Amino acid sequence: MMSDDLDALALARTREPEVVGISYIRIASPDLVAQTDFYVQTFDLVQIGGFLDHSIMFNVGATEEEGVANAAVRIILDRRMKPNTDNPFVFSVHGVPRLMERAVANGATVQMEPLIAGNGFVVGKFTDPAGNWIELLEEGSDSSERLYTR
Repeated sequence: MMSDDLDALALARTREPEVVGISYIRIASPDLVAQTDFYVQTFDLVQIGGFLDHSIMFNVGATEEEGVANAAVRIILDRRMKPNTDNPFVFSVHGVPRLMERAVANGATVQMEPLIAGNGFVVGKFTDPAGNWIELLEEGSDSSERLYTR
């Protein structure tokens, strides 16, 4: 029965894109308290929820209400995961150098100093206190004329 309901819903949405965005990313956080402090102090995130005793959800906003209402991708710190050391999580930001300094002041280790790449992107990379690779990308630097530069 539930399958029929899901099929009907999918059929009703055939004219809409199937993928509409990214809901959240999960970042390994063996120590939720320390990682919460790091992400709140570095990125000015607000806590908007949690799941049992293993994860905490954050978003951008001046208040919890703004964070909940914000359609941006949510960040979930999850103590059940191992740190991501293979590919960075990429945050779109304003002021890469300033955020890199704040990240280091809060316990991050710089992996790549901020630079202006050949395509005009402003990029910096660090590992957070748990060892996750994080990349900062200057918001607005990925304009359509630069996006596919070779």
